[in-house]
Amino acid sequence: MASNKVVQYCQAMQEDILNGKIALEMMHRTLSADLEFFDNPAYYDKVQSAKRDSMAISYILWSALSCISASVSFIGAFAVLYQANPLYGIGTMVAATPASMAAAKYTKLI
Repeated sequence: MASNKVVQYCQAMQEDILNGKIALEMMHRTLSADLEFFDNPAYYDKVQSAKRDSMAISYILWSALSCISASVSFIGAFAVLYQANPLYGIGTMVAATPASMAAAKYTKLI
């Protein structure tokens, strides 16, 4: 419970810092652009799209960290079960494979 609060706090802080840095960089880039670019709707659309897409960066970062964390946890659990009885470790691997394949297929469909 407490660890979830720490993770949520760290995630919120990281998102705020990252979004602030991206917003600052976007401001510097737009301030250095010529005014004629702002009359071009395509340029303005690209700037707005970049602002929207910047929010996805922190989501991708935390998704990658979650994937790494899940992999480490799975490998640790496999090692402990395998040491207790090799069939437990192999059974865990066999049981996890269909769920992983279904999740990958579902993610690809989305």
